[in-house]
Amino acid sequence: MTFYSHQPDRLQPRAFTLVETLVAVAILTIAMVGPYTVAKHSIDAADIARDELAASNLAQEGLEYVRSVRDGNYLYNISNPGSQRSWLYGLDSTGGSANCFAGTCTVEPTQSVPTLALVACGGTCAPLYLTGSGQYTQVQSGNTPTYFTRSIQIAAVPAGAPNPTEITITSTVTWVNKGASHTVQVSEDITDWL
Repeated sequence: MTFYSHQPDRLQPRAFTLVETLVAVAILTIAMVGPYTVAKHSIDAADIARDELAASNLAQEGLEYVRSVRDGNYLYNISNPGSQRSWLYGLDSTGGSANCFAGTCTVEPTQSVPTLALVACGGTCAPLYLTGSGQYTQVQSGNTPTYFTRSIQIAAVPAGAPNPTEITITSTVTWVNKGASHTVQVSEDITDWL
């Protein structure tokens, strides 16, 4: 007589229960959310840093432009000894330019006549546009809109001086990205060294 003993086959695979599956999915989800959150914050920080760098350069360009107008006046006076310009020529409505002492201006670097490149903004300056060659401009036609706005303000030192020998230039760049408003502002004092 043959007797068979029925023992469970230990080599046969056993299925996961629903609870084990849910626990495994929860652990996997938690493991994925952490790195994703870190990556998202890193990308956001890189975007902010990129924008701040661009804004800093745009603000510095505004200061450099005003300084170049002053330096251009110096060179004009050397080249034209019979026709002298004020060191503020092109900054205070002389020469057909905007009066950046009376209100806010912006810089239009594509303008071929330096004294006309300062444009009065009134209350709010228009956003900048990016040309195909990578230059920021106020010209809309054929250019890509950006979210940067640049303004220039000039003040006499001391404040209200009728014929100042020193001025303070303040260049401000503002932008809104991902719902947050940002500002970069740089200032510099320049003097009449003519």
